Amino acid sequence: MAKKVVVESFELDHDAVVAPYIRQAGDKEIPGGGRVCKYDLRFTQPNTEPYLPIETAHSIEHILAFTLREFSDDIIGVSPMGCLTGIYVITTGNIDTAEKMKDIVIPGLKRLLEFDAVPGAESSKSCGSYQLHDLEGAKAAARKFLAGEESLLSVFGD
Repeated sequence: MAKKVVVESFELDHDAVVAPYIRQAGDKEIPGGGRVCKYDLRFTQPNTEPYLPIETAHSIEHILAFTLREFSDDIIGVSPMGCLTGIYVITTGNIDTAEKMKDIVIPGLKRLLEFDAVPGAESSKSCGSYQLHDLEGAKAAARKFLAGEESLLSVFGD
């Protein structure tokens, strides 16, 4: 009999969430010790607003991979969501609440606004699609996300 598989993000009611938000989307013990947490940084409203253009999502990924590490040594990885409505951030278990993630994301996005170029997008040696970037789009998305700063922890608009 096949193992029952549960994918947390498939269980989320995407019609009920209110973007932008920061949500802890996973928390898992690692065999041998330690813990990882996954965070959902939702930039656009699922299924109703235009998605993030791939160039914009790619640039946000690159810049947050850089800036979030300026504010925490507990960042493991940053990646765009396949649905192009947000970004996933994987952390060690030291960042164990959405509030702690917000304290890293807000300065990371403010720092994004200062960039004149996308780090790691200089050449084909540093990025597999180094020409597929939109810095101005990333800045616009960051500004929109930051405009909702007071309600970022209210995933369902409560």
